[in-house]
Amino acid sequence: MTGPTTADSAAEATVGDLRAEAATVDALLRLGSYRITDLSATVGAIAYLGLVVLGALSTVKTFVALALLVFVPLGLGIAATPLRSGAVSLPYRLAAVGQFPGALLASAHSSFRRARLRPLS
Repeated sequence: MTGPTTADSAAEATVGDLRAEAATVDALLRLGSYRITDLSATVGAIAYLGLVVLGALSTVKTFVALALLVFVPLGLGIAATPLRSGAVSLPYRLAAVGQFPGALLASAHSSFRRARLRPLS
């Protein structure tokens, strides 16, 4: 039997580089030992409870806020599908990181009363 060739060692180096990149990307989607999507769902649940206690939302808006703040980040955590290299795609990373600020802004927007414009005459 022959020993490893230079092509084998180059392939192993490439796989090693891809795994190192995947570990770096995974570290970007974590805060400490927790996934960002799990933290987003936890903080979202606390924000949701605050909105419910304040009574700032109607019934329909309450369920929309629950979906935006709690269920969507949990779904994002389940939907994480890494590439063959083990890295997570850029659209998923953007969705995971930007989900909570977007959900918070949407929920806060729906809790404010809208001003009505009156005709000048």
